[in-house]
Amino acid sequence: MKNNKFIAFSLVLSLAFITAPQLSAKADVIPDEQWSLPTTSLTPEQARAELQGFTIQENLQIAQNTSSLAAYMDENKTQSEVRYCKTVTDEFCGSSKGMFFDAILPICTVDSDTNCVAGVAAVSPTGTEATGSYVRNFPTAGYTDFPSSTLRNLPQGSTPSLWKIPGVTHGGGTDEYLVNFTLRGGVGPLQDRFSFNNYSAFISPVTVKTGGYGRFEKRDGRGKDQVECVKLALACGTEMLGKSREDTKICASVEEGACAAKQAFPSGFRLKLKVRLSNSPAGWLHGRIKAPEISITKVNSGFELSLEGEPVVVPVVGATTTYAALPENMKTFYSTLSGQWSYGEQGPTGRRNQLSMPAPDQERTFSEYALWDKYVNDKASASPGFWTVRSLDVPQDSAECFRDSTKFIGAVTTNAMIYSGGPPRFNKDQGTLEYKVGAPHLTSKGEVFKGSYDLQVSAEVARCLYKFTAAPIQASISIINESGENSIATTVLNEKDGWLRLAAYGFTFSTPTVRIKLSQEVKAVATPAPSAKPAAAKKTSITCVKGKTTKKVTAIKPTCPTGYKKK
Repeated sequence: MKNNKFIAFSLVLSLAFITAPQLSAKADVIPDEQWSLPTTSLTPEQARAELQGFTIQENLQIAQNTSSLAAYMDENKTQSEVRYCKTVTDEFCGSSKGMFFDAILPICTVDSDTNCVAGVAAVSPTGTEATGSYVRNFPTAGYTDFPSSTLRNLPQGSTPSLWKIPGVTHGGGTDEYLVNFTLRGGVGPLQDRFSFNNYSAFISPVTVKTGGYGRFEKRDGRGKDQVECVKLALACGTEMLGKSREDTKICASVEEGACAAKQAFPSGFRLKLKVRLSNSPAGWLHGRIKAPEISITKVNSGFELSLEGEPVVVPVVGATTTYAALPENMKTFYSTLSGQWSYGEQGPTGRRNQLSMPAPDQERTFSEYALWDKYVNDKASASPGFWTVRSLDVPQDSAECFRDSTKFIGAVTTNAMIYSGGPPRFNKDQGTLEYKVGAPHLTSKGEVFKGSYDLQVSAEVARCLYKFTAAPIQASISIINESGENSIATTVLNEKDGWLRLAAYGFTFSTPTVRIKLSQEVKAVATPAPSAKPAAAKKTSITCVKGKTTKKVTAIKPTCPTGYKKK
């Protein structure tokens, strides 16, 4: 791959070449938050090596996250006919067959503002709260930013914001933090108001680093030769243009000539983010935070979403080898796998370098991770910290009580590298909530990696699931490893303000299942003792006489007939 000044990326994928020795060497000299598989400066031999790679990494492409408003120009909603719009009424969106948007929210400037970031803060181990102050947007503007349309419930598409939290110094030696809260949604051709279907929040400690950086730009398929695109294996529809000469994967955001380089979180602090929204979030949220406190409050301008939690370390892994060296089962797996990132030049057999980047919440990621077991050696390539919260898709086979899309149901958070998509699975036969997680057994430093799992769920929903009464709920939490044994963990349970909170901390990996059993004490109803029956009266006998005649009388209270006398 040539190291051009302007590099075009297909969609938002950008990955690279690596060999095993580079993994540990690079992680030792830079913050783990900046670790990634390198993508630049390939030698001609590396570019044509026909490599197969694999990586699992949270928020790898966060710097490429930009605001955009787009329209489908045909009934079939094909990617080649997507057009990016300047406004909701321009030549494309004004005559679209449906629209969709990604909107990085701006900051709130007055109390009546909505769909905006209201503030960020840090809470110390002693409970003292330090309020952040807004510095500026980073970058000042994006290529495809767009204005809001209040009447149509369309938020403004802006750029990430840079904040200072005084006294909260992170691993990079400053008190600067980058905030990115993104709304996603769309509208159909016969609909008037946009709906929101995805929320994501991201906070990262950063230091501003100057260099050959440039903003990312989303481009649509205008003017592209479809035949030529296919022939050259290039994007025929939407694509992301990367305009940096330096590696942007170390960045939380980029602007012209500068990168907000990711740094380690300060120890012991909890971070809090408040956002005002026109629509209340519904369904489930997922997070890379510990001990979450998530609430939604009605305010004059709509709803205020408050997200608070402690950052967590989430392992990342990555490895690459030649495709020819793979065992047959892996060759079969990757020969038909679509959606990989191709880079470099065609090799001797016509194959390009390929790199798979499965999402942490996909079921197939568990099986793909197992394929690379001997390459990864059950050890993380890096151990970066994260503070993220986002919407969680709810599968159709989830418990009915978990599928209510009209209200906020709960949140599940974990530091596991991979995890089950959706809310916990309800095992009717066992009466348990189950959640599968996975990660390397060891951190990048060779220490045993300890897991965290938190579940915040509406007490009303929990009672719906188990058909409980309003009486207090009890729970037992177990961590079942691959051998079926219960791993030791510290567990927490409380019910407060209508929310049931459960947690398990300190368990070990590789792919255990978190199992929660809810129960409710049934109080026995006292049954009154039956009244004692009176003892049956005892009969007695007497002898009565009249002259020479004798008669025996037997009764409860025997008496002699008239004319007779008791003998």
